[in-house]
Amino acid sequence: MGDKHPITQSGHGRFAHLEKEKKKMASKIFRWNSERGFGFIRTNGQDAFLHVTAIEPRQGRGVDLNNREVEVHQISQGDKGPKVTSATLVPTAEEQAAIEAEAKRLAQEKADLEAAKAAEEALRRELGPATILVPRSPAWCYKGDVRIDDQEVNEGIAQGDFIKFSLPSRARMRSAAEGMFKLSPGQVYVLMHISYNARSGVYVDRTEGLEQIFDYGDGHGMRWGGLFKVVSDTWVIDFSIPGHHDHGRSHHRIAGDKTSFENKDGDLVREKAQPV
Repeated sequence: MGDKHPITQSGHGRFAHLEKEKKKMASKIFRWNSERGFGFIRTNGQDAFLHVTAIEPRQGRGVDLNNREVEVHQISQGDKGPKVTSATLVPTAEEQAAIEAEAKRLAQEKADLEAAKAAEEALRRELGPATILVPRSPAWCYKGDVRIDDQEVNEGIAQGDFIKFSLPSRARMRSAAEGMFKLSPGQVYVLMHISYNARSGVYVDRTEGLEQIFDYGDGHGMRWGGLFKVVSDTWVIDFSIPGHHDHGRSHHRIAGDKTSFENKDGDLVREKAQPV
């Protein structure tokens, strides 16, 4: 009785010390059956069964692991003898080179992101946050449709770093009706929200001095949202809103610069009026 090795939860006899020391042993795989996903290693003078599911990183069936080395972490006593329960495949020279190259790439990518973030923060300190001109804002019951830095949007002039749209839409159009935009420091934007009661939507007929960033609205939600970047000293936007139940359309114009805006519907009427 005194000559027997102690039993552990995962093993028996000569492999008990592996449980306590978690010692890593490099062993070569032999008699590997690629189709069935198992083979053997030799450790401490005995052959131990090795199944593909005990190997990290995970290997698919059909991979030839003959003569590959593994670091053995744990061996237990199976029904038919010693069995490896945890092992790590030692990478080949080519694999190790690829691992090191990927690690280097990721490190450089992280450094580039940190540098870009630092440059962006410096630019924001220099230029300040973006300015958002809001000629038309959501009614009180639709305040959740669009937010500036997670705050309610009101008509006037605001400053912020982010704008988020979440307009009602059909399920298949959800990706088009939602959008979150990081605003450029010091840049000027025009933000608009319009509600209506019709099956059609708001049409943007013409813009000058503006670059469209977001434009969505349909008859399902009966609300429209638009975001434009000001790219000139002055800007103009002409748009039309469907009448109640699509009875006609009303035409509108808003014009402004980088610090203000005003309603110019009268100018649009004079341009479109027919001489009699």
